[in-house]
Amino acid sequence: MNHKLIISFKSNNHAHISHGQNKIQNLFNELNNSNKVNSLVSLPNQKTYITVLRSPHIDKKSREQFVYKTSKANISFIFPDAKSLDLFIFALNQIEIPGVELKITTKEWKYLSV
Repeated sequence: MNHKLIISFKSNNHAHISHGQNKIQNLFNELNNSNKVNSLVSLPNQKTYITVLRSPHIDKKSREQFVYKTSKANISFIFPDAKSLDLFIFALNQIEIPGVELKITTKEWKYLSV
């Protein structure tokens, strides 16, 4: 059975995501020579606009606007067995990526022969 590991990145700074992807790819290359990186996908940025009154008492039409950007990306790996997947997840827990929220999901599938 093959195992697929999908790591989702979420951060306010795209440079943090790029740094985290490079760290994880280097870790993957050190541990697994025969496995492959399936895909590296950058997702669209999400923008949130916040409007605040400058002075709540005098000039109600004077406002300030702020933009809050969130960058997202996914990277996926394919593993031939559960042992190599467990080893990679254990090594992944040891590294730190500041400023990035990680979400890890795994999928398991089997090729059917016709």
